[in-house]
Amino acid sequence: MKKAFGFLIPFLFSAECLAGTPSVNHVVQVVFENGNVQDARKAPFFQKLANEGVEFTRSFGVAHPSQPNYIAMIAGSTLGVVLDNQVNLDARHLGDLLEEKGLSWKVYAEDYPGNCFLGMTKRKYARKHVPFLSFKNVQSSASRCDRIQNSDSFFQDVKNHTLPSFSLWVPNLDHDGHDTNVRFASQWFSDQFGGLLQDQSLMKDTLFVITFDDPAVDGGEARLARARVAEEEAVEGDLYFFHIECLGPLVCRRFHRELMFV
Repeated sequence: MKKAFGFLIPFLFSAECLAGTPSVNHVVQVVFENGNVQDARKAPFFQKLANEGVEFTRSFGVAHPSQPNYIAMIAGSTLGVVLDNQVNLDARHLGDLLEEKGLSWKVYAEDYPGNCFLGMTKRKYARKHVPFLSFKNVQSSASRCDRIQNSDSFFQDVKNHTLPSFSLWVPNLDHDGHDTNVRFASQWFSDQFGGLLQDQSLMKDTLFVITFDDPAVDGGEARLARARVAEEEAVEGDLYFFHIECLGPLVCRRFHRELMFV
C-alpha cells in the first residue's frame, strides 16, 4: 500500500483528543470515488483544501471495490462484505451509537429516489454508496429511513441551522468521480461547497471530512482524505488511518466522548 495524502481531524479513539481545538457539534463526511492520489493532488480545489486544512498523509482505504469501504466507515468493520452486490446486514453501526447518546444523523444522497428505496441503482444514484441502507434495522424502520434524504435537504438544513450531529454526504456517480474523474469531482465540489466552507457561522463548530473511498484498481494507492475545522491552522499528521477508523471523529471532544463500539 502506497503513502497517501490527506487532511482530517486525528482519528483517535480517545475522549481527550484534539485538546485545545474548538468544540465540534457537527461532522459532515463527503465521500468521493476511485482516483489516484497523484491526480487528487493536482485537482485545484482538493489541493486548496489540503493546503488550508489539516492534512494527513497516511490515510488508507481497506478494500476494493467500493462497498466494503463504505460499510467499514459506519460499522468499524467490513462485516464480511467483499463485493458491490446487495447485502442486508444484521449488525450495529454508527447510527445506533449516535441514537443511544441522543444524537442525530442523516444521509444526504444525490439523486436518491426517497421512500426507503432499496434498489441498487436509479439514474446516477447507487445504493452501494449509502451504507446505512444495507442494515436491516434501518430498512425496517420508517423513522430511520427518513434520515436518508435527497441531497437538496442538506442546504435547507444548513440554512435552517438544523444539521444533525453526523451527516454522510454522498455525491452521485458523476460528481463523486466514479463515472468521470478526480478533476471533474474537484470542480463540482468547489462549485457546490466552496462558499459553505468559507461560512464562519457554519464552520465555527463543524468538521468537514472529505475522503476517497478506495483505490481505482486492486492493489492501488490509498485514498486522499481531508477535512476542515473552523479556522484552525493547518497541521500535518503522521499517523496511519484506515476507513475502519473513520468513526474516530465521533469519539473526540464534547458530544462524541463515549461513542464506542461495545
